[in-house]
Amino acid sequence: MNYIAKLQPDDFGNITDSNNYSHLTSEDFADWMRDRFNGRILIVPYHYKDDFRLPGMVFTYLIQDLPEDSQKNLQQGIDICVDEAFEECKKRKPKQWKTEPFDDLLLLVDSAVYYGNYQPPAEKFIRFLDYFSPTEKVEENSIGNYQRVLAVLSELKMPISFWQKELQKAPRQNAGICFSAVYEISPNRALSLLKQMDWSNVNSAEELLGAGIGHLLDTCKNDKKLKASYQKIKKDLNHHAKGLLEKLEKEMQ
Repeated sequence: MNYIAKLQPDDFGNITDSNNYSHLTSEDFADWMRDRFNGRILIVPYHYKDDFRLPGMVFTYLIQDLPEDSQKNLQQGIDICVDEAFEECKKRKPKQWKTEPFDDLLLLVDSAVYYGNYQPPAEKFIRFLDYFSPTEKVEENSIGNYQRVLAVLSELKMPISFWQKELQKAPRQNAGICFSAVYEISPNRALSLLKQMDWSNVNSAEELLGAGIGHLLDTCKNDKKLKASYQKIKKDLNHHAKGLLEKLEKEMQ
């Protein structure tokens, strides 16, 4: 745990000197991530100490604030952890990266891409999909490993053809992520996915909001051509799907 000596936290675990981050190598950052995501070491930057609802938040903040060289080391630390998680995934024997730490790691990747300038190759995450099932059972209000990886890939701007294939694999489980990802590329192309979705297990308008369909309806308000296309596609959907969409439209008025 050489990184702790370099960070020099005080007796309360607070890192008070921001210059100390410049001493950390990529392996130091990887060690810190392993420890933090597994709940072993909880040292935090003093100026961020009030906002750590998620274990990876400390690194999300740092990746935005660190100098370029230190940012690069942090990004390489993420790469080390992702590669290590993949090797454990292949062996089906996770040690450092069991369900919760792995989930937190992917959340960090997601936010590092969104907030920082971290741009890993998509292949680094696509390879995980071979080892997870898109239809795995998860607890209510939870997201499966497969869908968590898809969420990362949505930040890496995969082509529409990729999302169309993923929707076909699991029309119910993958619908929200696939729709949101395609919407960010083309709202018009996202409309076509409404016909591919499995509506049988969608029980509320709130679930449609979670799938990003609310964003589509917002766009339709100011785009007459898109709105006309939406109304045409909606007519061809089953009664259950049309009822949910109409309920969502009323709630958004």
